[in-house]
Amino acid sequence: MVAYSYHSNGHLALVSSENTVHRREHDALLRLIVKWRLEAGLSQRQLSARLQKRHNFIVEIETGQRGVSVVELVDIVRALELTVPQALNEYAKALTEPGSLP
Repeated sequence: MVAYSYHSNGHLALVSSENTVHRREHDALLRLIVKWRLEAGLSQRQLSARLQKRHNFIVEIETGQRGVSVVELVDIVRALELTVPQALNEYAKALTEPGSLP
């Protein structure tokens, strides 16, 4: 199971990962979603509201309790006023450049 902890500065940190279902790529995506949301100045509840989802939708995604489909990722990216190519490029960079993960 993946466990995350919030630091006092609002950033999400991976505490442990015992389940092999959660790969480095998945963790990178979760961290980027958090980063993008914080850069947009939105709370998890505010982003969930923009997506017209229940209030804990983003909480479950960011903490790894729930997966995110490609369609949902596109919706999240657009709700954060990013472009899909911009988000995918940042994700690819996070996977290929050491130390670039948030």
